[in-house]
Amino acid sequence: MRAVAILHISDSLFGAVRMGYRRLEQAARARGDSLDVVTPDRFPALDRWHARWRALFLPLVVAVWLWRRRRQYDVALFHSYTGWMFNLLPARLPTITAFHGVEPLAFEAFEAERRAQGLPRLSRRYRLVHGWMMRHVLQWTCRRSRRVTCLNAEERSYLLDRGWTTADRLVVLHHGVTNEFFVDRRDYAPRARRILWVAQWLELKGVHYLVEAFAALAREHADLELWCCGTRIPSEVVLRSFPEDVRNRVTVKAELRHDELSADLRAADIFVHTALNEAYGRAIAEAMASALPIVVTPVGVAIDLLQDGRDCLIVPKADARALALAIGRLLDNVELRKKLGGGARRVAATLTARERDAVVLDLLSEVVADAGAHDERHGPVS
Repeated sequence: MRAVAILHISDSLFGAVRMGYRRLEQAARARGDSLDVVTPDRFPALDRWHARWRALFLPLVVAVWLWRRRRQYDVALFHSYTGWMFNLLPARLPTITAFHGVEPLAFEAFEAERRAQGLPRLSRRYRLVHGWMMRHVLQWTCRRSRRVTCLNAEERSYLLDRGWTTADRLVVLHHGVTNEFFVDRRDYAPRARRILWVAQWLELKGVHYLVEAFAALAREHADLELWCCGTRIPSEVVLRSFPEDVRNRVTVKAELRHDELSADLRAADIFVHTALNEAYGRAIAEAMASALPIVVTPVGVAIDLLQDGRDCLIVPKADARALALAIGRLLDNVELRKKLGGGARRVAATLTARERDAVVLDLLSEVVADAGAHDERHGPVS
């Protein structure tokens, strides 16, 4: 099988999605297959266009590039909107649309958060591209794809309710967790001191509520500290978000390799995830594997696989007070932290990276086989 995966994210050493596809490339080679991963870095001409227009220009460049090479591959996997123009063409190459977050859901959450914060409405151009146009191109590419994948039950319902695809063509694929994150944690400190938060520093990640909750807790507990990792922006920008009197209790790591994250998870006492919208939350799954007690909003992998009070504590979105109360419950309750960490670790055992990679490769092979059977029944496509 010769497959190509085309992403709309850059070839970053730190990007979780890109790292996952890099691992998938290796798994394909081990099976005797090939998987070429193409990112926007392959097309330097795109740099002349503003990122907000990428949904137009990247799919156009991709369509031209792949049309010229369509006989080199048996199947193409498109990351979200990257394939919508190619799917306009009468190519025999079967395609899959893979969501690592359904963009219209994130757009709706982003608008709602800006309203909640009293911020100006998003620009008309942004709303046109990411609000109106994105829905239409994604609907088109999903309907033309032989399979569609997403990451959680909310996304599945969204895609089916709007008729973008059908249940027999839609697959929910949870991300896998690599071996270095699995920990048999036996010692839980009598008192929790270090809170770990891992995400980009964005409004959609619930940063306002993290800041408010930590400030309230830090003023009550002099030994409490917060580590914000993988923020992707300079530490001084993140630190300015916190009140001065608690700022020195916050540590920021803008970029984070997997081995560094693994070490930070082992050193933490509590893991917190405050996202307002999340397709999956790979960091949540990695914290689960690390047997950490988790406080999380009802998003992504948490709402699909974890149960409040058994494997984690689930708090409402955009509720700093509820977040602070949940963290506060864990600080001196070592038995509850053990219970939640152990429960999360057991669920994570079903999410090993090797098994998940095999599922994706099997799906690619299945689409190739289905396409071959279709061609035999209906003859060549002109």
